[in-house]
Amino acid sequence: MKRDLRVAAAYALLAVLLFSFGWLGFEKKSTPNNNQTTIAKFNPSGQGRLKGAARKAKGAEWYIAQRAYGLGYIPQDAEIRAIEDVRTRMIPELAMRLKKSTAAELNWEYHGPGNIGGRLRGLVVHPNDPNILYAGSVSGGVWKSTNAGASWFSTMDDLITLNISSLAMKPGDPNTLYAGTGEGLFYFDNLPGRGILKTTDGGNTWRRMHVAQGLNSPFILAIAVSPANPNVVYAAGRKTYPHVSWPAETVPDPGSNAIFKSTDSGETWQDITTGKGIEHDPQATHDNIPADVIVNPLDANTVYAAFGLYRWGGIWKSTNGGQTWFRLTNGLPDGNLPNMGYGRIKLAMAPSNPNVLYASFTYEKKQGDTANLKDSAMLGIWKTTDAGQSWTQAATPMTTNQLNRNNGNFTALGAQGSYAHALIVHPTDPNTVFLGGLDIYKTTNGGATWSQASMWLEPGTPHNPENLPYVHADHHVFAFDLSTNPPTLYNGSDGGVARSRDLGASWETLNRDLGVTQFYTFAVHPNNSSIMLGGTQDNGTPMVLNDQANAWEELVGADGWQAYFDHTDPTILYVSTQQLGMVRLVMNYATGQTVDEKLIGYFDGSNGITQRDYDHAAFFTPYELSPNNPNVLILGTNRLLKSVNRGDSWTALSTEIDTAITNVAIAEGNDNIMWFATSRRIYKTEDNGATYANVTGANLPKRFLTDIEFDPSNNRNVYLTYSGYGTPHVFNSSDAGTSWTNISNNLPDVPANTIQVHPENANLLFLGTDIGVFLSENGGQTWQPATNGLPTVQVSAIALNANSNRIYAATHGRGTYSAELVSGAAVLSVSTNEIQMQTRPNQTGAASFIISNTG
Repeated sequence: MKRDLRVAAAYALLAVLLFSFGWLGFEKKSTPNNNQTTIAKFNPSGQGRLKGAARKAKGAEWYIAQRAYGLGYIPQDAEIRAIEDVRTRMIPELAMRLKKSTAAELNWEYHGPGNIGGRLRGLVVHPNDPNILYAGSVSGGVWKSTNAGASWFSTMDDLITLNISSLAMKPGDPNTLYAGTGEGLFYFDNLPGRGILKTTDGGNTWRRMHVAQGLNSPFILAIAVSPANPNVVYAAGRKTYPHVSWPAETVPDPGSNAIFKSTDSGETWQDITTGKGIEHDPQATHDNIPADVIVNPLDANTVYAAFGLYRWGGIWKSTNGGQTWFRLTNGLPDGNLPNMGYGRIKLAMAPSNPNVLYASFTYEKKQGDTANLKDSAMLGIWKTTDAGQSWTQAATPMTTNQLNRNNGNFTALGAQGSYAHALIVHPTDPNTVFLGGLDIYKTTNGGATWSQASMWLEPGTPHNPENLPYVHADHHVFAFDLSTNPPTLYNGSDGGVARSRDLGASWETLNRDLGVTQFYTFAVHPNNSSIMLGGTQDNGTPMVLNDQANAWEELVGADGWQAYFDHTDPTILYVSTQQLGMVRLVMNYATGQTVDEKLIGYFDGSNGITQRDYDHAAFFTPYELSPNNPNVLILGTNRLLKSVNRGDSWTALSTEIDTAITNVAIAEGNDNIMWFATSRRIYKTEDNGATYANVTGANLPKRFLTDIEFDPSNNRNVYLTYSGYGTPHVFNSSDAGTSWTNISNNLPDVPANTIQVHPENANLLFLGTDIGVFLSENGGQTWQPATNGLPTVQVSAIALNANSNRIYAATHGRGTYSAELVSGAAVLSVSTNEIQMQTRPNQTGAASFIISNTG
């Protein structure tokens, strides 16, 4: 549930791919502005939490589970249809209204962060003008810099998707770029894709290379354009899979796991691998997933493709443009080991010698295996100097070497090589290679020895005693600028863009105005709207003290979750991560220092939280601060718990249920009234947990419930929002859950993530969805899109603030926005048959309009 004007914190949609709470601490904060008060970062430590690929997969599973729940998959192009519905139906309808409608008056302004960054999977440097860079964000679109990364601006705000997974430039025509969409994280879906987008004017305009043109994979993991024939483009495409919670479901038109080829600069495409013995293991049920594709710069017909997942994966080569393929095996590892098989494979070719290639392999544990192996860990790096005829091992993770950081193993990828995995060869020296995983590693002798070139923890901390240069964790892409000597290396990670001018000896972060931070939740100070904070993916809980977009800093590291200001004493803050990672802080705003910190979500045998709470809690564990009493919080694991002393101790208010609680809410005006929900059922208590009632209405959809919201002026008036597709998304009960009314009405079919009720006008509703904000001025009878200045992006949290009289929207991929709630006059609706006038309650105003009869 999201709070009103007093607390302004929202329970958001979840996304994916999280750092462990155990990694909280020591991570570098953003570079501060010397003229401002900086924020001192709190560094708690965690207990026994998921790490590596298990954590990343769990986060992605949570995100997809909401949207796939009930169907078992996300329908292809469902989001596109919703966007087109808004643009062709709802916006024209809004234009027919008098411009003084609330939706038309909402003009969104960006608040940042403009210096924190976010997850990037595409990075390109202009070959003739090194000042021009392009960066592809997984949920924020393609961004451009014209000053070598000193600042950035968006090239796409209103496209059908902002989920960018790969980026490539056409040789000889640097204004033409291809953007692969959809973040399919090797073996599990994450952010849905829409094929390939193309620009021919340096990013000013983009268009989609449609399915009808032969490209039918929703996730494009890699793109390679031939320098020898720039009209030839190869793309590695991955299909949609049923969600793991619904294994019996099949996916209509899931697309293909294939390498696609275009010979006309992307206008038409052909599947060049399906049916040629590559995409499927003939002795198993596993599909092989195309993880990478590269092309010989001297020969457009010589192409290499990496396929992974168990025994039938590996590296395949074609010398005739994909007509036939043969598997490269001489010296490469066996993909059918007793306990594991191939995972994700990354390829890199030496630009100065196309016979030299490197391949970095991860492995995956086989289903049901109990061996003590880490999924998605590094299997090794192999090298060929004869275009793949033979291979030698260039990095051996299973033996002790100079990279002894974890039981003597070369753990450059950590346990998340399916998620963070990048490889590049120096443009003129085939023996110098950079590998990105959890951190960045480098070899200058063809792989004989490796050194660490970055660290995700600050220099001088206990876990970085070598004082290695800081670069944000989880590396996805590299790019070289050839205009300098030595060439400048750019890196894209979960923390945005970094640059090294000395081949990895030092690094600088280049995130100014790169507004791609993925928020889950958001809160604004109840008395000073210049102070904001929120939980984000990959970048902790950033906070700003002066409403400057480029002045945000991380208050707490790791991945942020729900955040609250105490509404009676806003120096008290609550922030959190996944898996019960709740922290209470006391902030001195004058100094930016926390003067008190306490972990309130851990179990120590005395605070009321148990091991079973931890074991059975949802990955993103819901908790809420009471709107009535700042001492009261509630928490949902597989039971409801309550604290009356700001989280110092907890008391169970319910017995355990058979599944995790995913949503909790406290009623306005009465702390004894509490609601909680699982993925299937909704319960309430009106007597502080003495009794409970199941209020799951028969007409409620079998979809994932994302929010419970009380009307601030009437706690018997309750709203629910639902994710998924194919069913209504917003419901209202005026009798405390006895009956439910569908108020989705004219909304598009798109996941709804959060709803807010205006505290002074119960008919004024604000809804955050996967494609933006909608509002209703009549209690949900009709809805209007509020799009002025807001990109087409997932809105995960909405907050209202009385101090500034503004509505705030936190997005998952484009940072935070707000708009002034301007008092308006009458609303006029015009149709071909009638004219309707509506005035707003308790408001006065004047309006003029002209009605013309044109026939």
